[in-house]
Amino acid sequence: MPMNYKLACSLAFLFAMLAPSAQADYAMTVFGHPVEIVGRLNDQRLTVDGRVLVKDVIVTIDQINVVAGTGVLIGGSSGGGNACDVAPFVVSFPPGGQPKVDGPIDECGMGTITFRPQSIEFVYSALPDLPGHRWIWTAAAGFKDAGEIAFGANRKLGWDALRHHDLSFPIDLYENGEVGAAIKALTGTDDPAFTAGLRGPSDGEFVGDLYVGSGCVAHDCPSAGSFIIADIANRKVYLAWKEDDRPFAVRPAVREWPGPFRLRLKEWTEKFAK
Repeated sequence: MPMNYKLACSLAFLFAMLAPSAQADYAMTVFGHPVEIVGRLNDQRLTVDGRVLVKDVIVTIDQINVVAGTGVLIGGSSGGGNACDVAPFVVSFPPGGQPKVDGPIDECGMGTITFRPQSIEFVYSALPDLPGHRWIWTAAAGFKDAGEIAFGANRKLGWDALRHHDLSFPIDLYENGEVGAAIKALTGTDDPAFTAGLRGPSDGEFVGDLYVGSGCVAHDCPSAGSFIIADIANRKVYLAWKEDDRPFAVRPAVREWPGPFRLRLKEWTEKFAK
């Protein structure tokens, strides 16, 4: 089941916030152990009982809970840059034992975290050109690789589903069976180049009956990226992407884009000239 917030709240007596010390930017007592994040951005350390357990450019504390009678702290660690969010680690506090750390695991972001009675599950959703992944953490064994997750579009979803306005990122359009098929019909063998431009930092918005989204290639912002307009009313997609040292690819041809769409395309392409 997802994180039990009532349980988390009931654990409040187990950890108390303390005023940051002269050395620490963040300090608390967790299950009877002093925990601190020491150092500024680009050089941060998570210490427990004065021992450095995690060191990276960015270190965060995200959740505290109890799994199978063992207190756990879930945090994130990142080497910086705009390609990935923090990757998770788990600090466990065995009753009467010394705290232990597992991870960070080799993933981009925290994923979806689900607490089970005896374990914690970390799930990374599959993308059109990249399989997802599942990790299982237990107090006894730490992290275990639970295998890849194949990407599969939901064939029950169609254009009408976009009217719910519940997309998180432009890449999520591929999860819609009809819309994903419309995108692939235009990209063809170039689909990996187009999806690469949405897998890095990206955003999108609904504007009337349109969804307008864009992103850039991880580690290559803003030199390479992708752009999409999904016309919900007319059930058509309009795409463009830019690879390093290559001209813009636009599909369908620009002359087939409605005037307002061409204006948005022009605004997007101008970002590469800056």
